[in-house]
Amino acid sequence: MLFLNIVTGILLDTFAESREKRNSIENDKRNFCYICGMNKSDIEKNNENYKTHTEIRHCPWKYAFYIYIV
Repeated sequence: MLFLNIVTGILLDTFAESREKRNSIENDKRNFCYICGMNKSDIEKNNENYKTHTEIRHCPWKYAFYIYIV
């Protein structure tokens, strides 16, 4: 019984860590521009829409294409 409780505790802790890591990555995707390194709040302070900034101005696919060509 003690061994089962130890294994269960380890499993729960591992799943909690992976959930925290996944939430952190999702938070970065929603609130951080990978290309210029600015936060969503900093971009919106400059009177620019975050979605427009990340999808049109700094489209990651354009940079990937550039790196592939060069």
